This record gives sequence, C-alpha cells and structure tokens, in this order.
Amino acid sequence: MAEFAAAGGHWVYPTLHGLDDGQVRAHVSITVGAAGEVQEGNVDLAVEAGGESLAQIARPGSDSPLMHISTRATTAIGFFTFSNPSNASPTRAIVTLNGESVAFDFGDPGPLPVA
Repeated sequence: MAEFAAAGGHWVYPTLHGLDDGQVRAHVSITVGAAGEVQEGNVDLAVEAGGESLAQIARPGSDSPLMHISTRATTAIGFFTFSNPSNASPTRAIVTLNGESVAFDFGDPGPLPVA
C-alpha cells in the first residue's frame, strides 16, 4: 500500500477512483499549514495504465488557491479526470507539486486471504 510522500515542500497522496466508465477520476491530497498555501497551477497529476500515460481531460485551474478541508489539520485538494477508453487498471500516479515530482505505484494486490 502506498503512503504519503514528500514533494514540493509538502506531503502528498493521490487517490484514484471511478475506474470503470472510460475515465479515471482522481484527487491529490496535500498537507498544508494554512488554507490558500498551494495554488491550483502548482499541482499536477499524471496517471499510467496499460503501459501508457492517460490523457488528462480535467484539472484544477491555474490562478486560485486549491480548495481545502480543515479539521485538526488542513489538507488542500486538487481534482483531476483522465480518459481511459480501455478501462485499464492504473499502475502508477505521478504527483508534481511546486516543480518536484514523486511517483506512486499501484500494483495488483494479489489474491485475498482465505479464512
């Protein structure tokens, strides 16, 4: 299982969902010290599936702070959508924040244990 990793001075983690309708929807969670700390244009995401990079069809804008949620900590969130016409399972996501990239591998979890 992948864990948060450092990129661009923050901890980041991509979450992939909605994998069965010809698209991959995803979001990147970014730990921040305060709301407005990360601008939309400073985060990017690439997704690989079936040995190819998927075409990005939606992403955050470029000139506003990312939306955020706050509980005890503050997390900025960027939403992305990719074209995935073959419904291939994503194998890698690459988050770029403030010009620094980190890769997350999503492999086959293998067979589930049997009780």
